Amino acid sequence: MSAKASLVRVRLLELPPEVHRQSGEHREALRRELAFIEHAQDADAAPARLHALTQELAGRYGSLIESQGRQLRDAAAAGVTAVDLEFELPPEIVDPTIRLGALFEELDDFCREGDLLTLVTPPLLVAYRQWVLGEVVDQIRDGRPPQPWRTPAEGPTPLHAVADDDADTTTARVQVEDDLDLATTSELRQQLVDHIDRGVTHITVDLTACEFLDSTGLSLLVTTHRRLLELGGGLAITGARDQVRGVLEMSGTTEFFGRG
Repeated sequence: MSAKASLVRVRLLELPPEVHRQSGEHREALRRELAFIEHAQDADAAPARLHALTQELAGRYGSLIESQGRQLRDAAAAGVTAVDLEFELPPEIVDPTIRLGALFEELDDFCREGDLLTLVTPPLLVAYRQWVLGEVVDQIRDGRPPQPWRTPAEGPTPLHAVADDDADTTTARVQVEDDLDLATTSELRQQLVDHIDRGVTHITVDLTACEFLDSTGLSLLVTTHRRLLELGGGLAITGARDQVRGVLEMSGTTEFFGRG
């Protein structure tokens, strides 16, 4: 039997390019943060397993979905609200697809616990992810007919919390009271997550009392700034001096953060 004959046709009907774009942006934010956190150093940790699995999927099956990716980008650029895609995939993709879904659920738990700055995947994007992965598994493994995408009843969910209307809750100032290193960044991380969860998009971090900044603290600041940029805001730093300013200057992030 030829390799072509062993492939199974999978159809994704009425796929929404805009939701697909949002899903990709959320995954990219997660990927960037995983590159910075210590969990990625442990081969058994969820971030490391996700990296290994996505690399495996890209290497083995990436060429099978290239044309569909171009079709999706073209549809999004043209403002198309729904598109039907057809893939030819091997049966052995089912197992890594199931594992991929489980890993994303595990990483959502990381986000809920405050271990990641990236916010928990919004319900709309969770539903989209489950639909895509579920269609692949159901059509290949169980031979079920394709089910078109249907937006959940509650409608689209924004990628971040909406600010209250009675005050300017889109800005916040955070005072760092200690050095920023592996042992101390968790407290600052939680403060930043709390602010972003409430709809804050512009955060100023006051480093006046901080006398030491290591790669862990720098990574947290970079990750926060990138997350805020996605929300239309950004991170500003004020009070950086001596060793801290030197780290920022050597890393090329002084102008990246702003002056505060």
